[in-house]
Amino acid sequence: MMKLAVKYAFLFAVIGWLTGLALIGSAQSVTTVSTVPPGLYYSVDGQFFNQTTQFIWATGSKHTLYIQPVQTDTPGTTQWAFQNWASGDLVFQQNPLVITADPALKEFHATLVVGYALSLLYYPCSTAPNCPDSPGTVFVNNVPYTSSTTLFFGSGATVILQAAPKPGHVFLGWAPGLNQVVTGFVDTVTMNAPVTAYPRFQQTLPVTLNTSPPGLQLLIDGVTTLTPVTMDWGWDTTHTLAPVSPQLAAQGVNWVFSSWSDGSASTHTYTVPESLTPVQFTATFVQGVSVDVMTSPPGLPVTVDGRSNWSTFDFQWAVGDVHQISAPVQTTDAQGHPWKWVSWSNNAPAAQLYTVPSSAQGVGVVLTATYAPQGELTVNSVPSGLTLQVNGSSCQTPCNILSSVGAQVSVSAPTSVPLSAGSRADFLNWSDGVSGNHSITLTAQPIVLTANYHTMNQLALASSPAGDVTWQLQPTSPDGYYDSQSAVQVGVTVLPGFKFQQWAGDLSGTTPSGTVSMNVPRSVTAVLTRVPFIAVTGVVNAAATTPQAGVAPGSIVSIYGGSLADTTALGPSSPLAQTLANVTVTSNGQLFPLFFVSPTQINFLLPPAFPVGGATLTVSVPGQADLQSNFTVVRNAPGLFQQVVNGQALAIAMHEDGSVVTTSAPAQSGELLTIYGTGFGPTNPPTPEGFALPAQPVFQITDTATITVGTSTVISPDNIVAAPGRVGVDEVQFRLGSDAPSGTNAPLYVTVNGQNSNTVLLPVQ
Repeated sequence: MMKLAVKYAFLFAVIGWLTGLALIGSAQSVTTVSTVPPGLYYSVDGQFFNQTTQFIWATGSKHTLYIQPVQTDTPGTTQWAFQNWASGDLVFQQNPLVITADPALKEFHATLVVGYALSLLYYPCSTAPNCPDSPGTVFVNNVPYTSSTTLFFGSGATVILQAAPKPGHVFLGWAPGLNQVVTGFVDTVTMNAPVTAYPRFQQTLPVTLNTSPPGLQLLIDGVTTLTPVTMDWGWDTTHTLAPVSPQLAAQGVNWVFSSWSDGSASTHTYTVPESLTPVQFTATFVQGVSVDVMTSPPGLPVTVDGRSNWSTFDFQWAVGDVHQISAPVQTTDAQGHPWKWVSWSNNAPAAQLYTVPSSAQGVGVVLTATYAPQGELTVNSVPSGLTLQVNGSSCQTPCNILSSVGAQVSVSAPTSVPLSAGSRADFLNWSDGVSGNHSITLTAQPIVLTANYHTMNQLALASSPAGDVTWQLQPTSPDGYYDSQSAVQVGVTVLPGFKFQQWAGDLSGTTPSGTVSMNVPRSVTAVLTRVPFIAVTGVVNAAATTPQAGVAPGSIVSIYGGSLADTTALGPSSPLAQTLANVTVTSNGQLFPLFFVSPTQINFLLPPAFPVGGATLTVSVPGQADLQSNFTVVRNAPGLFQQVVNGQALAIAMHEDGSVVTTSAPAQSGELLTIYGTGFGPTNPPTPEGFALPAQPVFQITDTATITVGTSTVISPDNIVAAPGRVGVDEVQFRLGSDAPSGTNAPLYVTVNGQNSNTVLLPVQ
């Protein structure tokens, strides 16, 4: 009938609504009927509904409302119990409730209280033929139950379950579950949802525990128990059995455990079988032998059967028992003094397996470990963690050395130890005042020796641009490292061509001096600005310093100074460029061909047709003021090119075969030699400006020349010309006569039109 009502509930509601339409125009009321909580079944005038429904009735008509007093969900774990009908503030306990339709009573609802099922489930017995009617009783709020049952309680109710096993059974506890708090045999359940509680009863087996001799104690599940005793233990439960050994019996005899009747280990676990046959165990004890383990001197540690923390080292052991006894080879006493093991009184090794002899029965045994005092040296360092040498081996501090009293220990510390980038530790001395390698004699008292170091930090100096200053430091340092407690006064002198602007790094300010504290590595940079200049005698022969102060047309000339260019640039070999790195050199409105430019030197070609006499040249670099310098132009200003070998200025000379003359391949008498220079004077025909000379025609030097070798040998040249394939380079060819020096580096210079060149050395065989 309930299912039929559900099926046609909606149809009946529609019919009622259509019927209500027919009443429009007469006195009527609209009434809504529902349940709290919603979705439960109720009937109106015999028709069933499970949702909120609106009814249109003639005013004064009679109707019957009814709801089933108890409704249960399909699983059967939740119930709803009728409490009352209500309309607004009006409450009605009647069910069914007969009402008269009235416009003032717009709604009626049935209120039901929810309840949840508490399912008490007993586990089935595993040996059905031997199962009793019930293994125990469960009290639910003090009401006893002996089998599975289902009870309903209101939402939020607290239910107390207590389990009591029947004879021959034990209670093993409650299985954990939702909304349950288990405390021993009590399970407190909060009914916020359906709950299932499982009491775990188990059948028991009598287990009797005896000792031989009788009346001794055993540890049963950690509890000291006097035997004999019979325990009622549940099937499949596990228990721990152990002897109390040694133990003093009433007769004053010490008894020591020997064995269990089933051959189990001294301490073991026992799992109760599913059996009806009682079980017995017997622990056999024998009279104990007193074994006293000692040290000489007393109080040093020993280990017995893996333990060194026994409350007493006076043991009671059975004859034939085997025990592990060991003494540490090295140990310390309570005062921290070191000791070394010497022997056991039974002449056994430091670690031994000791078997209790039968001869000890009634008299006992004393085992003594004898120790000798040791000397101890602890080597520290400040700072710690440094690697020192102890007896020739590396050791990171702190190092601990143990040896016999009177032994010699050698220690040494490295002079310097890196700590980090820019930081190191330098050795000062040992804590006893010794400043070098040390030898220590060990005594019975511990010795502590400390290597004292002091931290040294680096002062890094730089200039920007680099290399254009000289530094003044107070105090000075041979390697730039200073004690971390020191302060250094720093001063700087700027070389020509630059001006001090400011400090960068760990100094600041615009004064070219300051003080830095060396408590950490420091870096100081002198920031400079360029001040371009040409040296007072900065326009000279490019080959070398010559007796003639002037320079000759057609020769290679050097300008020396500072900040002459922003960078170094080498020009093409032919034709020469008139601008390099944006630098130009001019005089009398004429651009000079350039060989190369750099911040400190410019090499240019003085044009062959440049007039003799005083002149002014101008060096121009974009972005800075032009530099000017006066110079003198003379007809002849010979200079010889040279190469410096081992501090000697050797001539750049060639053998007749074109190879270079060197100290290992010296010039020979009679061969045609060629040496090179610049500024020898005018040529016929005149040389082109800035171009490498062709092989033809020959550009002959017009003025007379001689070569002086040694102190007095004067040689007329075979040929003196502007060098083919070069720009501004002159060459002179000559032969050494028999009167020339031999077997030496002979001094040599060239004289052109009465003007001497610089002197170079010519290796002669």
